[in-house]
Amino acid sequence: MFVSPSAEFRYFRLHPALAACFDALIESVSNKVRQSAAPVLVQRAYLTEFEERAMLEPASDARVGGHPEGVAMQVAFDSASPLYRADRHSVWRLAEAAATICAPRFHEHRSLFGVGVYNDSVYIDMRPVAKVWLQCSPETSHFTVCPLKPPPSAVTVGASRSSGSASEDFKTYLLEKALQAIHGRVVEPLAGDENCEFDQPPQGQSPDFLYRSPPPRPQPEGDEAFATPSATECHWGSSSEFCSKSHSTRAAQLAHLWSDISAKHLLAGSDRVRQAMEDCLLTCASAGCIDKADGPWSSKLAACENLAHWLPFQLENNLPGRLSNLYTPGDRELRQLACYSGEHCVDWSPLHSLLGPVLAGWFRPKPDGVAKELLFDAEGNPSPLPGIVRRLYAHYARGDVKVWLRDEADVKSMLAELKVLFLYNRRVTPVTIFVLDGRSVSQVASQLDTEFGDWLQLACPANSRSYLTIHRVLPVDQRAAVVSAALRASEDAEVELAMHPSLDGFDLNHL
Repeated sequence: MFVSPSAEFRYFRLHPALAACFDALIESVSNKVRQSAAPVLVQRAYLTEFEERAMLEPASDARVGGHPEGVAMQVAFDSASPLYRADRHSVWRLAEAAATICAPRFHEHRSLFGVGVYNDSVYIDMRPVAKVWLQCSPETSHFTVCPLKPPPSAVTVGASRSSGSASEDFKTYLLEKALQAIHGRVVEPLAGDENCEFDQPPQGQSPDFLYRSPPPRPQPEGDEAFATPSATECHWGSSSEFCSKSHSTRAAQLAHLWSDISAKHLLAGSDRVRQAMEDCLLTCASAGCIDKADGPWSSKLAACENLAHWLPFQLENNLPGRLSNLYTPGDRELRQLACYSGEHCVDWSPLHSLLGPVLAGWFRPKPDGVAKELLFDAEGNPSPLPGIVRRLYAHYARGDVKVWLRDEADVKSMLAELKVLFLYNRRVTPVTIFVLDGRSVSQVASQLDTEFGDWLQLACPANSRSYLTIHRVLPVDQRAAVVSAALRASEDAEVELAMHPSLDGFDLNHL
């Protein structure tokens, strides 16, 4: 298979990394297309220099030099096999697998890779500088019509980082995927399709959306014994003093909100939207209810998910440049950095502007008292709605995205949004993580790597990106963090007043 094809020259030279690449390539392709996989054949591997000069044009062929060194092979699906299907066994599939599978193995030997896509085969070699090229004919560089057309999915991903043709976009895509494979960030979990049963990919806003809770993943044997019970009891409805005292205020807020919505939109299926709003905002349950299966939190979560997806208030950033910003919820300083730089941030999206003041509203436990409490207190009555809104904003983001964190602890606070940006959103690249505490940059990067490993292991390839979004972690420039206190106060007051000039008792700064 790897020996010289000539009967006159029966020589053999093969780099072990190339053999490992071929073995893994066969296994990967077989796993992806299951029993319908056609065999992968080596068309050409080792050649003597004499044979190479006779087959390839030394001055122009990118493959020259690899075969005599034993670091190159040209492979193809066996089109004569009864299992061969042109739609399943394309050169694009083979090239993508080669970049993903072979690049890490070559990198272990301090080498990069070359991949040439031809009309019926794929060339793979080890080289000092990575290179990807497309060539219609495997034997000549002269052609008039090239039938090679990269798949739309690859072109779409590559286009976010190149400004060339579809071919250039595909080259960019393969190079980026190979880089991510070297760093262990390609979405090719061992479980494969089995993960899809438990996966819950994000969905956009639609009147047809209907929340369904994913089935619980089976726990490894013995893990049940280590399950941590909820530290607090579940209090909800009339059994909760907090819920009883805040009910009338929440009902008034809901009525005001519904009036605002009805004045701007004639909603299709308004009865179910109103019911979802009541179940989301009027259902009151303490933090101890979150872990209780089939309790009030489950129905509240479903209602809030449906509400956010049904309301006709957009989250997509339509500003020129499309640069979007997310920040750790509740952090005033990070909010200033994310939202007052002239770029778009989650707070300026119409849906957040609509729901934010309500979710940050307060009430007086004693009618004649001065003490105030939040309606959606994290312990007394947490709401899933702010997290759902931020997750939807991440789902609709395009191009460059900035995420603002204080330190590594904020990674956990932003886990759902980060997962959407890194694992699911195919239109995002790159993501820049800004860390306010400059001493925590390495810890944030390490925490992200830990999360990446978990996500990749449990990912469903059909629902996710082919590799995790390219990112960088940087400290916040302290000069950018110096914002006038007077400017903060005036900007906050102006924005909040413009959003809801008639709403009394709301404070966005708590959201």
